[in-house]
Amino acid sequence: MIVVVPAFAVGLLSGLLANSGGVLLVPLCIVVLGLTAARAAGTSIVAAGALSLPTLAVHWSLGHIDWTVALVFGLGMLPGSLAGSRVADRIPAMQARQLFGIALVAFAAWFLIRQL
Repeated sequence: MIVVVPAFAVGLLSGLLANSGGVLLVPLCIVVLGLTAARAAGTSIVAAGALSLPTLAVHWSLGHIDWTVALVFGLGMLPGSLAGSRVADRIPAMQARQLFGIALVAFAAWFLIRQL
């Protein structure tokens, strides 16, 4: 039950935000389940893949996808994710957690400022 309720909330939010849940799943895995940052990221990728399929289907059926932008992002993200996963394997777990936390707070601050 400790995982089911937060997982439902992540699924609901990822459906609403169309983000596949990774930003929410990694902190959940680290804080609630005590996983290392690397294991949380890997676990989140598998779960996000499962979350992405129904979200993709709904947003595709509603016409919410700009396929040109999606393709360009996808092409850029592929080599970036390969490089990032190799670098992540070389960073100590505590440092990876701290870097992820800093990045998350920085993104949240940037997003909040842009909305105001």
